[in-house]
Amino acid sequence: MFFNYLKDSSATSSLSMVGDRTKRKVGFIAEEVNEIIPEVVIWEEGQIDGIDYAYMTAVLAKAVQELDEKINEVASGQQSILGAEFDLQNKNIINVRNILSASGNWSIDENGKLIVKEIETEKLTVKESAQIGSSEKPRGITLYDPTGDPYCVSVAVGGALASESGVCAMSSSPSPSSNSPSPPEPPPPDTTAPLITIIGDNPATISVGSTYVDPGAIVSDAGSPNIGYTTSVDGVVMAEVQIDTATSSVHTILYSATDQAGNMGTATKTVNVVDPD
Repeated sequence: MFFNYLKDSSATSSLSMVGDRTKRKVGFIAEEVNEIIPEVVIWEEGQIDGIDYAYMTAVLAKAVQELDEKINEVASGQQSILGAEFDLQNKNIINVRNILSASGNWSIDENGKLIVKEIETEKLTVKESAQIGSSEKPRGITLYDPTGDPYCVSVAVGGALASESGVCAMSSSPSPSSNSPSPPEPPPPDTTAPLITIIGDNPATISVGSTYVDPGAIVSDAGSPNIGYTTSVDGVVMAEVQIDTATSSVHTILYSATDQAGNMGTATKTVNVVDPD
């Protein structure tokens, strides 16, 4: 508060030693301070006369220290703002965006979405629609018959309701009844050998002394596309076909290809070396 002294300069109060008493001052109302911290209040002749601000400074410094310590504890996570228990005394919580549990097992977001691990209630009312499970994780509902035995009720392929004895499993979808489709049959084993198509004439005829250039072959296989082949001439494996054309002769080229299933396909080509004379 702001105030001005009314006492004259000859007053015997301890406040008479304060400098220029005609200037406007700032301070506390002594009567109010006396109700909180009476130790800093000055009394003269049985009446409150003022406040000892030297004592007041010490009290305020200690309060600032304690407040700073509390702020640091809250900032470091060592102390909850609301403490371990917080009694709202029948008041409302308003202007809350999200509420998260310390364990992470439940939460409520600002749109009213409640996420929990388990709900136990005497009555559950759904005004619009309800979804149980998802396309990735289909689920069932456990119902109990009049004898108390549980049954897992689920939806089979095609929309028909199916049930089986026991509670619904959490880790996987419940086993459907006989309406469920059988698992797909595995593909039949590959027993077909690659097909080798020889390029060019077969048999091929060349003259003595000429050079033979083999045009090769084409390999096709449904189970193993883009496979290659090996060649041999008269039983000798060759990376590149070579024919001896020095004299009249007959040579056999063998083409071989093996697919990923281990099936082998072969084709042969005859090369006749003839004397044109």
